[in-house]
Amino acid sequence: MLIEESNDGYNGWHFAGVLSVVALLLVMGIIQMVGLPHVGEPETIQVAQQSLTPGDGRG
Repeated sequence: MLIEESNDGYNGWHFAGVLSVVALLLVMGIIQMVGLPHVGEPETIQVAQQSLTPGDGRG
């Protein structure tokens, strides 16, 4: 009984940690697939804005 309880507690904590890592990897993978610009890549955002705006983009 004691061994099962201790294993359940450890497995629960380990499972939560693995889930958080897997969720983070999934989110990053989805962002890569969709092609959303990253916060650390301002060049990607600028290129996307230039491609979406007709002409010089000032009206």
